[in-house]
Amino acid sequence: VCSSDLSHRGLCGFGARRTERLGRPTALKGGHGVAKQLAMLPACDNVLMELDKVSVTFSTRAKRETLLDGIDLKIRPGELAVVIGDSGSGKSSLLNVMAGFIRRKPPWSRNSLAGILRAFESPLQNSSVGGRVLFDGIDKTHVQPRDRPVGLVMQRFNLYRHMTVRENLEFPMRMRGVPKARWNSLTGSVAERLRIEGLLAVKPDRLSGGQEQRVAIGKMLLRFPAVALLDEAFSNLDYDLRAELRRDVLQWFLKDSENAPAEQAERRAVVFVSHNLDDAIHADQIVLLKRSEEMARKREPSTIRVFRSSGGATGTSAWKQLHNSGEIKILKELAVAHRPEGNA
Repeated sequence: VCSSDLSHRGLCGFGARRTERLGRPTALKGGHGVAKQLAMLPACDNVLMELDKVSVTFSTRAKRETLLDGIDLKIRPGELAVVIGDSGSGKSSLLNVMAGFIRRKPPWSRNSLAGILRAFESPLQNSSVGGRVLFDGIDKTHVQPRDRPVGLVMQRFNLYRHMTVRENLEFPMRMRGVPKARWNSLTGSVAERLRIEGLLAVKPDRLSGGQEQRVAIGKMLLRFPAVALLDEAFSNLDYDLRAELRRDVLQWFLKDSENAPAEQAERRAVVFVSHNLDDAIHADQIVLLKRSEEMARKREPSTIRVFRSSGGATGTSAWKQLHNSGEIKILKELAVAHRPEGNA
């Protein structure tokens, strides 16, 4: 028996961290301390988020199509994982599975009043999810997005139009119970890093697309997630600002634990969906999803290849592995050196 086999009892992940934080064994049912039980088991794999044989199928009255099938993926603390691939290959769907917007419903929910109402709201399309989504070894497959340790920036920014930029940034802190005395310093710090400190009194209707995008990123950061999920998060920015923020903001989120707020999760990772190969150059892990037009026509699921940087003095970066694999030639349309016309 491995410690990961007992993750549903809280022995791996939360239970272990709680024991370490309190400095003493935490009693479980039966009177055995967590530390004592963990000491008797092999060490847990250092995985922050895991997808275990995840599949996504979309159904309509006309057809049933499997987009993702048997996806296995592990995201470790401190990692920047970049998801690239063909349009329609399931990149955004993969992020939505991680966030819980596409999730497997508990069996009882199908016959509940809410489940019946959902069916009437969307009678033409339904999605089904297989496999498991785990955070720190704990199965969160059925858990709703608000109860997962993630923050998601979508291509639609979902800002509150009646609030100022400052109020939008402060909203997640209010919902999570962060002391009001800390709002000003945390908001100012994030706004400075995103170059929007001069826009705090402005409402979204007066912002450009690039400015709205940066406010959405700030809202996500101030939710203090363990895993930041970014769906084309810098796509509306010009090339230079995109590269600057990608470096500064993501590295600050992943590495700057010394200056991070107390609410921030100690173990953090980023999953970044992009069409731009420049975003993948410094990634610790590159996830390539492929689904050609022929595969889509035959309703075949996307294929997945994972390139992970190997450690050590002779290690090979994920980018170099991708380059050596020959897949780069197929991905020319993603334009390694392309400088998009952004809207900062």
